[in-house]
Amino acid sequence: MIYEERIREYMDHPSFTPYLDHLGIGSGSSNGNDGNKVPTPARDAWKTQFEIRKTVDSGLPYYEYTGVIEKSPTDPRQFRLIRLLNNMTVLCAHDPDSVDSAASLSVNVGHQHNPPEFLGLAHFLEHMLFQGSEKYPGENSYNKHISTFSGYDNAFTSDIETCYHFALANDGFEGALDRFSRFFIDPLLNASSVDKELLAVDSEHKGNIQNDGWRWYALLKRVSNPDHPFSQFGTGTTETLGGSASQLGVSLRDELLKFHQKYYSSDIMNLVVAGNHTLDLLTEWTVSKFSQVRSLGNPKIEHQAHPLSRSEVGQLVHMERVDDGQDMALIFALPEIKSTYRSGAIAYISYLLRAQGKGSLYHYLQHKGWITDISGLTISTNSDGFNLFIIGADLTLEGLEHRDEIVHAIFAYLNMMAATKPQEWYHNELRTSNNLDHYFYQKSSVHSWVTRQSGILHNAHILPEYVMTAGSLIGEFDADMVSRLLGLLKPSNYMMLISAKQHKDADLNMTDPFYGTKYHVGRLPTSLTKSPGSGFKYRKLFSMPKPNPFIPTGLGMDLQLSNPAVAPADPVYLKRTDKMAVWFKKDDQFFTPRGAIHIKIKVPLTNTPFHHALNELYSMYIDEVMYNELQQAMLAGFHFHYTPTAGTINIHITGFSENQRSVLDAMLRQVKSLTIDAQLFSVLYEKLADSYSAIRTEDPLSHANMVLGFINRHPSWYYTHKQAELKKITAADLQLFADHILDQTFSKILIIGDFEEEEALSISHMVDSILNSEQLPEHLTDNARALSIDPGYYVHQTLATDENAKNSAVVSHIYCGSILDDYELVVLELLVRIIREPFFDQLRTKEQLGYQVGAQSKSFGTNQILAFYIQGESNPAYAGMRIDRFADSFRQHLVDYDPRILSTKIDSIAEKWSDKPKTIFQEAKEHWSQISSGNYEFNQKDKHIALLKTLNRDDLVRFWDKYINTRTARMYRRIDSQIWSSKTLKPSSEQFAQFHSGSIALQGCLHRDGATNVALSKVNDIVRLASQSGNIDGALASLQDQFNVQVGANSQISVALQMAVDQVAASPSFAAINGLNLTKIGMSQSPSGIWLINDIRKFKNSQQLLGSSLPFQIPEPKYLFTEN
Repeated sequence: MIYEERIREYMDHPSFTPYLDHLGIGSGSSNGNDGNKVPTPARDAWKTQFEIRKTVDSGLPYYEYTGVIEKSPTDPRQFRLIRLLNNMTVLCAHDPDSVDSAASLSVNVGHQHNPPEFLGLAHFLEHMLFQGSEKYPGENSYNKHISTFSGYDNAFTSDIETCYHFALANDGFEGALDRFSRFFIDPLLNASSVDKELLAVDSEHKGNIQNDGWRWYALLKRVSNPDHPFSQFGTGTTETLGGSASQLGVSLRDELLKFHQKYYSSDIMNLVVAGNHTLDLLTEWTVSKFSQVRSLGNPKIEHQAHPLSRSEVGQLVHMERVDDGQDMALIFALPEIKSTYRSGAIAYISYLLRAQGKGSLYHYLQHKGWITDISGLTISTNSDGFNLFIIGADLTLEGLEHRDEIVHAIFAYLNMMAATKPQEWYHNELRTSNNLDHYFYQKSSVHSWVTRQSGILHNAHILPEYVMTAGSLIGEFDADMVSRLLGLLKPSNYMMLISAKQHKDADLNMTDPFYGTKYHVGRLPTSLTKSPGSGFKYRKLFSMPKPNPFIPTGLGMDLQLSNPAVAPADPVYLKRTDKMAVWFKKDDQFFTPRGAIHIKIKVPLTNTPFHHALNELYSMYIDEVMYNELQQAMLAGFHFHYTPTAGTINIHITGFSENQRSVLDAMLRQVKSLTIDAQLFSVLYEKLADSYSAIRTEDPLSHANMVLGFINRHPSWYYTHKQAELKKITAADLQLFADHILDQTFSKILIIGDFEEEEALSISHMVDSILNSEQLPEHLTDNARALSIDPGYYVHQTLATDENAKNSAVVSHIYCGSILDDYELVVLELLVRIIREPFFDQLRTKEQLGYQVGAQSKSFGTNQILAFYIQGESNPAYAGMRIDRFADSFRQHLVDYDPRILSTKIDSIAEKWSDKPKTIFQEAKEHWSQISSGNYEFNQKDKHIALLKTLNRDDLVRFWDKYINTRTARMYRRIDSQIWSSKTLKPSSEQFAQFHSGSIALQGCLHRDGATNVALSKVNDIVRLASQSGNIDGALASLQDQFNVQVGANSQISVALQMAVDQVAASPSFAAINGLNLTKIGMSQSPSGIWLINDIRKFKNSQQLLGSSLPFQIPEPKYLFTEN
């Protein structure tokens, strides 16, 4: 569903309390005996079970929970739940094995608390808090510290919370925590930062305007009750913030200060910290640093209204989509559900609505050819005073025509659930699966854990003992609660939202002012509000699922927490035949009844766009069959994927080892006996066609990366090539493909976990027996390869495929040697970690070139690449030149880099790289990358750490000069992908060849600032005159006079002019690097020697191919079998 991703951003946690007359629910009650009221547990435990304590070192007071915190018996972490004197809740976690420390502070304030006259203020404040404090006034002091210790930080604002979080190496945690605490104590909120961050917020919003998920959720809010703050627009724009401040004659900075002083109260803040530090030390730091946060009581306003009042219930809303898909959603009004966090009632209903197999709602609607997916979820389990339950379905075009029948079927299924009455055995299956996951604890990222946990703690109904398990464990069966909730999913208590490209029966006569979404609001017909789904035709269609055969039953709960006594062993090359290579490793680190099976099946390679499209359709069909037949395995904790690509099929299964063989057996037998159903083929064909069409509206940055992938790989195909070939594919083609894809195979297999060698051999024999294939000849196994790019600077330019996209994008790939050279690979990884923060600080924070700005390392084949990217409203020529200017100046940054900071960074990276896998699944993934690639260097990480520790500044400078410095890199190789918004002035190939990129960039800046009739020749004349005379001020005056624009000293226009003048005076000649005459294949060359790629295929054909990497070793199998 298009909205599901957006909604899941708001539902990180589990949580239900009362609210509304039109639902027949009164105010909260502790006994729950009143109608549909939801019971509310007593809160005395948060008062009586905390005792005053003092920190060990400084003797600062705080309150500590004295009870026992429920946790997994196999979880090695230690926890301490405390409350500061200012009433802030803090959860400390000591993780002895963690190489990172992390913190997350969540404020229970979000979009719903924006003043109506300043929509987006909560989100804007989130941005501004990163811009320095009285104690640490530097705009990037916090980010620079995080970067020094190889960390990561971010924040998000939702309807109900604003969450700030970070993670970094353990040694830097106290310094980061101190800087972090000042966000909430003495933020500067400098006036100089307001305008810049306002542009960042505006750019963020504009990047979401063409996203159907954002549009859907925004429209749901817009058509909800205007008397409830849920209805408010949340992200913010220059108009809703800066424009409103100007109109009201007030200072936007003052409004930020007011909001911070009103809502940023310690009473509604939760802080979670974790690392390898002792609980006493974590307590010391949090108490000393966060007790200064002001306590203002609970400043939140309770709203008696509900987003779906009597006026909104019964609405039928039609909205226009950007892409070619279609869906429908039934949105039900619910009370607050926080107090039901332990009951599992919502999970019970949601899982049944998503059930597949015979008797399910999905099975009926999908076999009708009406839907491709269905879901049931709440918008957030932590919403205050209300909730919404959404039953959504992705529709086919035929399904759109039968929407009323789909509604009838949904209510018929809900009627079956109610008539069957809540089943304790089904609840117990969900509970058992959760209990197994809880008991056999698996570590997760410390960063993701603290972020999630800080939000969970906002549920005031969670008792202190359950703070660790509120999001995972399900309590005793509560049939009454399930029935009450089912009773609210009724025809008189919902609105419906239809999302499609075109609507035959609705005049979309309204427009959302923030997203431009066209929509119509009407009323549901009586047939859909008075007993829908009650007809005889539905009576025997639906039934409860059968008991789950995949839930493990032979697992003993007597396993004890164990620490491995020996270093982890490498996988054993167990067996080799003409059709199979089998690797095996018995778990020697985690001692849990889990395992993983990875299989890579090589099949004959057919690399054409037709076969790529056919492969993707086959993959979708297999997924549909697998999830239909094996959904219960997923509910039992198994994760599995069957992914065909050109020349290979990858199978991955993870979960409890007990039934893993059964899951693999079922998967392979389904594949071998696959029969293509014409109806299902039609549904999935339409879904794939829609997915290709949807790519057109993806953001410019995604398209820039797609273009570079197409350029670098050979053979490769762009989505438009596959889209054209899809039209030729029939069900008979897919059946033929499925019948013969496994005729000739060679399989690599890794079996790892709670298995014995005999089991691994037996599983491999089962795979061989079911596949029953012939040996794959070597000549049919050629792999796709990467291009060896000739020295030179190349640019590809294209208009954004979405004509409504406001942003442009540029991605620069600078080629930096080979990943086969371990030394250079490690140098690039260190370099990227040094360059990220200053690149972001300069081009995002200071210059505000766009919301998405960054640097990263990438690889294609054996090529390794330093990649820079920018997406924003700046034209790509200007953004690309700002990347150039940054790179030109960064060499000196490396020369002057403080050796002590470099040593700290190297140590923190080495510590991260030395981090051991946290689960058997992570260990399997590491080993599989070596086995699947054919490299077999299982100690590669240790070698890279040793190399890293030898590096110094000289290594970085030499590397920079060899590959990145345009003045010294004799073999400089670079490709830029530029995606130009239709709102910009993209140059023609003739203009590219005639004018310097500086003049083109300057033209784009003038156009953005409102200049009209900006002739490139006129701009170029002004640039050349300024270059000859050296009179920049006179050139700026000429620009203002000729094009009627206002030019500030630090505006993009003045910066672009200076760059253009400098370029004419001393432009590096890239023509000297590449002596080839590529005009013969239709390419254009700029005055600076930069080549414009006009035809990607012709360019690719002019380049050589890279060879494949050689294995680190040639392993010998324990058992070797050859066929005569």
